[in-house]
Amino acid sequence: MGGAGIAGRGAGGRCGAHSSTRVPGRFRPTGGGGAKDALDDAQERADALNDQITALQRQRAVDQGASQQVQGTLDELQRKQADLQEQVAFYKGIISPGAGGKAAGGEPALRHDGAPRLTTTGWC
Repeated sequence: MGGAGIAGRGAGGRCGAHSSTRVPGRFRPTGGGGAKDALDDAQERADALNDQITALQRQRAVDQGASQQVQGTLDELQRKQADLQEQVAFYKGIISPGAGGKAAGGEPALRHDGAPRLTTTGWC
């Protein structure tokens, strides 16, 4: 039985369907390039990942710039809001609900168009 298996291998004791070259201490198949193909594939993956890293770094820089711009705009709008709140408080002090919207002399503090009315004692 053992002889039939050996006889089927062909010359040199190798299987005819798979060829290989024998390097001392290594086995390297000759069909398909094996290690070289794997190295090429790994290099392609590394190049693709490096491209992706570059793109992500650029996107991060753009995002940081946009974030700083938005933060600056937000700070400016908050300052404007605080100024407007101060102005509203000032005008509420001029027209207090207790005075019924009238100046100290009993005249309305604001004209019909909402502008302050000038009285004999100054601006109301």
